[in-house]
Amino acid sequence: MGDLTYDQIETEVKKELLDRDDLDVVIQNAIQHAHQEIGTVFRHFELEELAITNLIVGYRRYTLPADLRTIITVRDETAGRRIQKEDYRIFDDMGIFTSGPLTRYARYGNYIEFDHYADSTNQITIRYNKKVSTFSGSETSYLAPEWDEAIVLGAIYRVLQRIKEYEQSEVVKQRYIELVQSRTDPRDIEDEDIEQSLGVRIER
Repeated sequence: MGDLTYDQIETEVKKELLDRDDLDVVIQNAIQHAHQEIGTVFRHFELEELAITNLIVGYRRYTLPADLRTIITVRDETAGRRIQKEDYRIFDDMGIFTSGPLTRYARYGNYIEFDHYADSTNQITIRYNKKVSTFSGSETSYLAPEWDEAIVLGAIYRVLQRIKEYEQSEVVKQRYIELVQSRTDPRDIEDEDIEQSLGVRIER
C-alpha cells in the first residue's frame, strides 16, 4: 500500500497546477488513470491473489473471482500438477467432452472451461492478478509507496494535456516516463536474490 492518501496526492497535483479550482473532475480522473496505468505496467505483488476451490463432479465450467484481471497459473493441488492454458479456439474445435483428469483450461470472459468434466472433487488453486481498483479520500494507493510520486506526475501531465498546455505536458511526461523506467520490477529483484543464493551455494 502507498504512503500518500488519495487526498494528499490530489493536493500535490493541485499545487503543481497553481491550485486551480476549476479542474477538480479532470484531476480526479487523471489520478485514477495514472494509478490504473502503473498498476498494469509492472507486476505488483500487492495485486496478486490466490483463489482455492474444489471441483464438482460432472462440471467443467467455473466462474472466476470478480476481482480477477489476468490469470497467472491454475493448479490441481490434489493431483500435484499444473493445468496448462489452451487457446479457446482449440476448445471450440473439440468434439464431445468426456469425464477425466483436468489437464488444460481456456478462459472465456469471467469463467474458465476445462478439457474434461471433473471426475473427482480435487482442490484447484488459481493464482491471479487483481483488477486495479479506484481509491479516494483517506485511502492509500493499492501499489507500493515508491509509486506515489509516479502517480502524481502521471496525473499532472494528463491534466496539462487536457488544458492544452502541450509543451509543459511533454516535459512532465518525460519526467514521468524516466521515473517509471527507473523503478525495478520486483521479479528482477527476486531473480537477483536467487542468483546470489545460488552463488553462495556454489562457492561452498
